[in-house]
Amino acid sequence: MGFDLSGMNPNITRPQPELPESWNPKEWSDKDKKMHVDYKEWQDDNCGVYFRNNVWSWRPLWDFVSSVCESILTRKDIESGSYNDGHAISKTKANRIAKRLFKLIRNGDVKDYESSYRKYQDSLNADDWDNSYPFSEDNVRRFANFCLNSGGFTIC
Repeated sequence: MGFDLSGMNPNITRPQPELPESWNPKEWSDKDKKMHVDYKEWQDDNCGVYFRNNVWSWRPLWDFVSSVCESILTRKDIESGSYNDGHAISKTKANRIAKRLFKLIRNGDVKDYESSYRKYQDSLNADDWDNSYPFSEDNVRRFANFCLNSGGFTIC
């Protein structure tokens, strides 16, 4: 299970390439493999189209975002971020989230949080469920880039 976020009006740098007819890589021809590579590059170039985290990565990311963006998000936004119910975050809020996250990345707060988070996890027993939920500055940066380029987004 994961959380799939789709940009509502993403910044697009070039048209979306065609996709292989099959999603099964075992069935792909060389042309299909190239189409897949082109699509992945297009996604990287158009980071506001789609953002995905598995449930293990999303929960600590959204907890962090909810905490540092509490003045931006409503209670409903915060609660709905934990469900795949299609909740929408407006372009204005997405831009404000991005701005806040980039500021926290620049001033080192995200790196400090990541370090504290890892120390906490290191203090746990090996079988503690909290060890299954990673947090990283890189994931925060990817999410901030998505927010900035999404034109608002839905959480599914």
